[in-house]
Amino acid sequence: MMVMLMTLKLNHIELQYTQQELVQLSISVADGSKGYHDILDWIYSHKRDIYEAKAVIDSMEDVKAGRIVDGETAIGNIKNK
Repeated sequence: MMVMLMTLKLNHIELQYTQQELVQLSISVADGSKGYHDILDWIYSHKRDIYEAKAVIDSMEDVKAGRIVDGETAIGNIKNK
């Protein structure tokens, strides 16, 4: 569990959970009742909304700094990669 939490933190993914929820997940993984997809579901259901808010704020900074292009240009850039 610690490796999972550190990996998420290093990738700027913050979770909101109680210690009891984390212990229950750990026990379920250890006894085999939860697997990979269950862990992903748990991560998605415990993601902090602040992460999404940070993405919006970062995007606003890009707009303010003029680091944006219109949709048609963006699609053209993707196609040319």
